[in-house]
Amino acid sequence: MGLHRLDFLSNAPQNFIFQNKSNKTNFGGFLTLILIIITLIIFVFYLIFYITEQSYTIQYIHYEKYLNQNEILKKINSDKYNPYFDFLFEMVDTNDNIIPNNFVLINSSTADIIPRNTITNSKVSDINIIIAYKCDGTNETDPECHVPIDEFVFAALFHGFILDHQNKNSPLYKSKEDGLLNFFGVIFPKNPSILTLNWRTIKYNTDAGFLKLWYKIKGVDEEDQKDIGLTGYNTESLSLKNVMDDKDLIEEIEGTRYRMLGRIIFNIDFNHYDEYNRIKISFWDSLSNVCSLSLTIFNGLSFFLTGFYSNSFDNYKIIEKILSDKKPEKKEKPKKIELTNISNKTDPLIQEREEEKEIINTNNKEEEKFEEENQKYNIEDNEEDNEKDNNIQKRNLPKLRFIDFIFNNVYSSKRCKNNRQEIISICNELISKYNSIENTLYFQLKLENLLKDYKWNNPELGKLDNNQLIIQLKNLVSIYDDN
Repeated sequence: MGLHRLDFLSNAPQNFIFQNKSNKTNFGGFLTLILIIITLIIFVFYLIFYITEQSYTIQYIHYEKYLNQNEILKKINSDKYNPYFDFLFEMVDTNDNIIPNNFVLINSSTADIIPRNTITNSKVSDINIIIAYKCDGTNETDPECHVPIDEFVFAALFHGFILDHQNKNSPLYKSKEDGLLNFFGVIFPKNPSILTLNWRTIKYNTDAGFLKLWYKIKGVDEEDQKDIGLTGYNTESLSLKNVMDDKDLIEEIEGTRYRMLGRIIFNIDFNHYDEYNRIKISFWDSLSNVCSLSLTIFNGLSFFLTGFYSNSFDNYKIIEKILSDKKPEKKEKPKKIELTNISNKTDPLIQEREEEKEIINTNNKEEEKFEEENQKYNIEDNEEDNEKDNNIQKRNLPKLRFIDFIFNNVYSSKRCKNNRQEIISICNELISKYNSIENTLYFQLKLENLLKDYKWNNPELGKLDNNQLIIQLKNLVSIYDDN
């Protein structure tokens, strides 16, 4: 189906180039310098962030778990899940002025008057307050118990739990005197309503580190390791006129007439709770982020350098080295050192060895003589061939810019013809044809069989000028130099 064209994951076979693992280029060095600068910038950024910003990472999860009535009653009676708060209640008008004392708060459970602007210690679930107005007249003088204010605000101040995720000591703690929390509800006497403030349990897990293993060994319950508190999260409103008649809103308590203006209920929802986990950010976390981003940038630059530049540039340099006029220096053969001065020449063992050496040297001289004659014949033939090839001018490959190799990735000879790009393309074609593994192995297997019974003496087979691609490349170079 042609899906092999989408394979960007397979690695190329590793090979050596110019007796090195890779061809080091100036462009590659420039990209490496950019990588180092970017890595330093990222490191400085994360270092500043680590020193100045938050010290913990926070994970939040909302749970929904429905409990039966027994489980709910157990939590209501628990000081851990239903703690005592210090409450202070007050009522003010829209201009923040305290309204008269004939506006009273009544405990719906005991029918006792709750003093205003006075601290009351109570559980959250016990807050069920009736807001009432103490009528001035009697049934005859004021049968409807007229309220002189059309709107006012009920305020509840309390020392509740505060979430401070970055607090080093405790992320969940009770507020103190200078940190009162509040709840406000607007009361409309002409349209009395029930305001319900719903509360939810908060569970906080702090990273105990190695102590976690110690707690597990000791069998400490995971729930006991958590910080638990309460917080209000939403308010519901229900009009009393939907459940009561207007005449039922007026009630006489101990000989005094009161008109119900509203009701405040605090309700704890044990079926839903929030859980937080926090983990301290260490220097190694910041360092791992730096390494991760740097590795991503490194892979991106490496992909760009290899895919768009190095492949074509390396092929070009390989062909340039092959076609170069420079000849390798001839290494002098080490001279044989003959041991002529041996003290014990008369030793029969030494004489016997000397005779064996003379026989071997004689055989070697005959072989060397045969080789010299053979080489002389080959040299004479090569000189004649070189004289014939003098008409073919050898040219070095031109110096190309790095942009030429990058542009070759999108070059097409059908659309526009360019000598530089053609030279690069021919070099790529040469390498891909003769450096492919299957091609190398195929001809190596054939060559091995030929060399078993055939002594190679034809110098024509060792010339590069007989290769069609080499001829095309030299012609392009010749045209490029002439221009």
